[in-house]
Amino acid sequence: MCKLRAFVSRVVVLVVTLVSLGIPARAFCAEPDDAAKRFGAALIPAESPGFLSIRVDDLLNRPGVAEGLKKLAADIEPTLADAYFFGKLSNVERIVVTLVPLGDEPPAPVIILTTKNGFERERFMKMVKEMGFHESSVDKLIIYGPENDPHHGDAYCPIDDKSLAFGPAIGLVQFASSKKSNGALFDSFAFKDVSAKSQVVSAVNPGRVIPGPLPHGYETLEALHQAQWISLQLRVDRGLDAQLKAKCGKANGAQTRASGEEGLKMLAEALGFALKEKHFQDNPDNGNLIKVLQSMIDSLKDAKFEGDDASVTTHLESKVNDNVMAMALVEVAMQICDATTARACRNSLRRIDIAMVNFERANGKLPEAAICSKDGKPLLSWRVKLLPFLEQGDLYKEFKLDEPWDSEHNKKLLAKMPRTYASPGVSLEDRTLTYYKVFVGPGTPFDPQKRIALAQIPVGASNVITVVEGGEPVPWTKPEDITVDPKKPLPRLNGPYKRGINFVAGDAWVGVMPKNYSEKKLRAAIDINSNWMALQTIDEPDPEDAKGSGSSDAKPPEKGSGSRQPK
Repeated sequence: MCKLRAFVSRVVVLVVTLVSLGIPARAFCAEPDDAAKRFGAALIPAESPGFLSIRVDDLLNRPGVAEGLKKLAADIEPTLADAYFFGKLSNVERIVVTLVPLGDEPPAPVIILTTKNGFERERFMKMVKEMGFHESSVDKLIIYGPENDPHHGDAYCPIDDKSLAFGPAIGLVQFASSKKSNGALFDSFAFKDVSAKSQVVSAVNPGRVIPGPLPHGYETLEALHQAQWISLQLRVDRGLDAQLKAKCGKANGAQTRASGEEGLKMLAEALGFALKEKHFQDNPDNGNLIKVLQSMIDSLKDAKFEGDDASVTTHLESKVNDNVMAMALVEVAMQICDATTARACRNSLRRIDIAMVNFERANGKLPEAAICSKDGKPLLSWRVKLLPFLEQGDLYKEFKLDEPWDSEHNKKLLAKMPRTYASPGVSLEDRTLTYYKVFVGPGTPFDPQKRIALAQIPVGASNVITVVEGGEPVPWTKPEDITVDPKKPLPRLNGPYKRGINFVAGDAWVGVMPKNYSEKKLRAAIDINSNWMALQTIDEPDPEDAKGSGSSDAKPPEKGSGSRQPK
């Protein structure tokens, strides 16, 4: 999990981009509907410096959106539901992203997903067991997460039968012990002023989100920075309607208006630069989103704030037809799905690496790349050897360890491949295949001639790749990995995702290297004796040193499954 986790970055950046920009001047008046309850105010800590609440059910009911998502359900639902345990998209009611204060540290984002009929608790508890999560109790709530990574590791907290919170463990602990808002935030912001017709509402206290002086170049936003709060209401209806409102703080109304209008201009410029980026323009999933964002840029250029010394407000309108708007939301959903897939990949790789660490603790050495016969013939993969450390001890006992992987008995166990070895979001016709491999050869952690412990790696376990998700998929029990020969070039790796090739280092740190990676850096990153910290820059493409993904040594995922290829 990064500073703003994959899911947060997509929901907040993309939806808030869809949100805090474009939108029309239709009335946003208070409604008799209980907006605080509707947007989950009771889930937001009273001391939160900011939140975003999205009524997913309302957005999915917009004209054309439901039809568009229905066409993509076969691709989107399995990955999202697998990561967030909500079952069907139609079961999702609301997503709340709240910032939780952590004293002198930056606030931590916590996401609360609320369902209509309850999340899949049985599947959730199975995942908790498989991941080996530590359980802790905080103010009558149970938090499940990694015991040794409270800042960045994924952690979960079931709030009730319908709501599940997740985020960094340190943030969830503070969230669980905090007093909730009951509808009042930031001294004077109240949900009673939120329209029942909005599908998205957000508010922040600028000074608490960005404490201290603003960075150089943003001095013109100081009056906005001094505001008590800035709120946004969004409605998707015949385009995008939004209201931006700032509660004036130390600055007067004129200063806040000027600061707000300058902020909108800077936002329009930033969006304009983002739209011109080649990777964004070339992405076929962004076609309708680009049209919506361009419409937002146009609406921002002439936006004006109105009001007095108490508060200032502006309305924005993005004029796009229903079909374009609906498909833009679908494109956002696809990108959220891709981000979720990346998150699931990180979890799988971490789990495999943790299993290796636990194997080492129990046996004194890392597992061998293959279980061999008495005469040294490889019989079964290290993936079989790890089963007891992946909560699969019963399956491990079913194998005949003195027989090859494709013996009459062992071959029957191929169909029982643990979910951990299946690349998230990738559907292969042969579901017994896996992409997860180790590098085998002299100088690697899996040197056939010398078993080692992580503490014996001279360069440090955190600087050496242990497992990679790449190359041609192989039967998961077969002792087939990536052979390293010091006298020959490394086999060129491909992988199941467009975004690059996932790997994990010996301390459960997960990274991604591009398809046109540097062979020189990769070779250093798998060498236990290398004194070059190659992993620090392995995510940088190196076209001159790399042949890309078109090598004959790498094959793409099997076709015929009907699934959309993840990024």
